[in-house]
Amino acid sequence: MGALRWIVAAEHAWDAARSRRTARRPPAHFRIQSYDGHGTSAGVVVRGRVVDDPPLTSAVEGEGVRAALRRQVRGFLTDELPGVPLRVSVAGAHADVVSDAEGYFRVLLQPTVPLEAPVTTGTIELAGEYRGITGSHTTDVHVHVPSPRAELGIVSDIDDTVLETGVQRVGRMVVQTFTGSALTRTPFPGVVELYRDLTGDGVNPVFYVSSSPWNLHAFIDGFLRHRRFPLGPVLLRDLLGTAAGREEKHDRIREVLDLHPGLRFVLIGDSGEKDPEIYADIVREHPGRIIAVYIREVRLDPGDGRVERVADAWDHDVPFVLAADSDAVRRHAAQTGLLQVAPGGTARARAVHHLDLWVDDVDRAEGEWDWLLAGCGWQREDGIRSWLHPDGTYVFMEHSPDQHGSHDRLRPGVNHVALTVASRERLDRLRAEAGERGWRELYADGYPHAGGPQHVALYLESSEGFEVEVVAGQAVASD
Repeated sequence: MGALRWIVAAEHAWDAARSRRTARRPPAHFRIQSYDGHGTSAGVVVRGRVVDDPPLTSAVEGEGVRAALRRQVRGFLTDELPGVPLRVSVAGAHADVVSDAEGYFRVLLQPTVPLEAPVTTGTIELAGEYRGITGSHTTDVHVHVPSPRAELGIVSDIDDTVLETGVQRVGRMVVQTFTGSALTRTPFPGVVELYRDLTGDGVNPVFYVSSSPWNLHAFIDGFLRHRRFPLGPVLLRDLLGTAAGREEKHDRIREVLDLHPGLRFVLIGDSGEKDPEIYADIVREHPGRIIAVYIREVRLDPGDGRVERVADAWDHDVPFVLAADSDAVRRHAAQTGLLQVAPGGTARARAVHHLDLWVDDVDRAEGEWDWLLAGCGWQREDGIRSWLHPDGTYVFMEHSPDQHGSHDRLRPGVNHVALTVASRERLDRLRAEAGERGWRELYADGYPHAGGPQHVALYLESSEGFEVEVVAGQAVASD
């Protein structure tokens, strides 16, 4: 706690000095940060922050401790912008909001058109003049939407649950936080595979809920993507907020349950802090909504009795499992039917692990594929030419070492790849925008049934001759 008080005091001092220096000046690096939202037809929550800072640099392989330290310190010494008028738009719904004293904002919207799983994209824009800043300042926001096939949801802590942190060793935790990066920090053994199986390779949604501050959002999001965890919103807390971390974590979990009334949940945490007590409260407050509670044992002194007191007082018809490692959680989850497994009893693997595209003109191809994959629900990974699907499949792009000829899809080899979108409406939008994004439509006279009367699809060709079929409402396939 002493380390946290030091960090809070440092940010208070920084904020005071910055306010005196810049109160009337136009922001030099006005930026709207969006944090991934989530929701259903019951409502959508969008969060973000407005700052006067350039974006943080992305971690790169082989960088030194100094680079990581500078990045993490910059993440805490922010120039937040209070009182900024904003308009948030998602799925036909609009809401006006003003950033608070720390630059944060949160809005709850009621969608007026159907949401698209797994991700619906909205916008956050400047809604009026702010300290001399006018004009178009817009940021996309991604809203995670559960698949109609989802059978359960996962709420997971982060520190000492998926990420080895050592919260009980405060000095070690601070050093790791400020000198490590999204590329160097490590998950617990087996936890990535466990989460993939619990989510059914992206069918069941996962929500990462932690008492860590929003200042660490970029790091946590980058870590989860780099290690190929199932994607989901990362819900954190305000470092300088007046509410205690425990109450804020309660609020985030209640929000998840309220906005996803059709799902029951598995809660996963650790014994290092207050997860057992928080989860016990959630089980009591939401009867019938929690399937199981898993607590990873990470205490320096397992004999302190704190977790055992929660277990001894447990009078709910919900399993409470204190697990030594990921394998213990897996064994129990398999016994209770929570894991998505193949008939032989082994965890279900993805049909396609990844695709590696070798292109001639990387800059041109990157823009074309970034637009198409984002439109099909894939998310760009920071700092590299890679896009990740919620089921864990990813596409990687690099410059071809062979400059003797261009790609020819009519030669022997893979002819084309087929992606999916959730609806015909989304397919129509992609078709309308494709020409402006560098793609040429194939078989346009037969749209949308060029592949057959029961097959709804769009066929596109990139500037380098790659063919992509986009199918509405069917499973991913490749030819």
